[in-house]
Amino acid sequence: MTDNQTPIQTQVNVAFESPVFADGLFKGLLGILGREKIVQAAMANMVATNREETFQSFVHAYRVEGNCPFFHSRLLCVCDNTHMQNDPKETLRKALTPSAKIAFLGGAGVSVASGIPDFRSASGLYNQTNRWNLPAEEILSSDYFYAHTKEFYEFYWENMVFPNAKPNKAHLALARYEENHDVAVLTQNIDGLHSLAGSKAVYEFHGSVLHYHCLRCDKHETLDHIEPHGVPHCSCGGVLKPDVVLYGEALPSDVVEEGIHKLSKADILIVGGTSLRVYPFAQLPYYFRGSLSVLVNKEPTPMDNQFDLVFHEDIGTFLEEILK
Repeated sequence: MTDNQTPIQTQVNVAFESPVFADGLFKGLLGILGREKIVQAAMANMVATNREETFQSFVHAYRVEGNCPFFHSRLLCVCDNTHMQNDPKETLRKALTPSAKIAFLGGAGVSVASGIPDFRSASGLYNQTNRWNLPAEEILSSDYFYAHTKEFYEFYWENMVFPNAKPNKAHLALARYEENHDVAVLTQNIDGLHSLAGSKAVYEFHGSVLHYHCLRCDKHETLDHIEPHGVPHCSCGGVLKPDVVLYGEALPSDVVEEGIHKLSKADILIVGGTSLRVYPFAQLPYYFRGSLSVLVNKEPTPMDNQFDLVFHEDIGTFLEEILK
């Protein structure tokens, strides 16, 4: 062991020196020392020695262990020379084959160009005072809706619904690409703009302001049949509730299950317009089992180092350029 090597690194290096024992040794190390430290050490060995074949064997063993985080794809990319291009956008273009399955995870940044504010930014809704002198999270809670329906809807119509908003370049690029490719859109936005743009496989984890249901008879209505002011009522006289997930409510299980299934079967993951700080949506990348993960966000995120390719730029411009 050299002076600057850790015990973990030394054991990983031993595994690389003896491929016959590598599988068992790596599995033992994973159980004792934890995946992330072993992965980091293995990657360091790979970079230092260029033993790609043995490292591929390690990656395979690592993946079939189960319960592995999505950064397993980073290991594959280290071994795969097609991911070692000088131009990261060219790397992505080559991966976007006609048969490639794509999962897109979108956050509030996707809809900013449509005139819808990013609620969690420094100047966003959640950091502003309002005439109710209550946090936005409290007003947008299930408890508040049932206890103060009139006040809830006053806030809701003023701050959450943008009837004149139109799909922007990001929404349209994804919808066009889906016409001839397998694309699933998983979004935490409630504006419904992906569907308005023409995307079919859309999984709205937080619901949509475009849809409502009656609390009395369970009849469903759409926004274009509702006057966007006051407390809306059904023809039966019951109060209409928006089909959005309020604080204190669970995510729709069917949407979550179908969305995660699509994500787990995707070859390419593109995450855009999100800082990945909002849970449980921020946990979704961990279900990805494909070969290339991409993050596109104007600002750096805490998870930048977990993705194969990272672009700090406008998501609409990026998708319009890449998805052709």
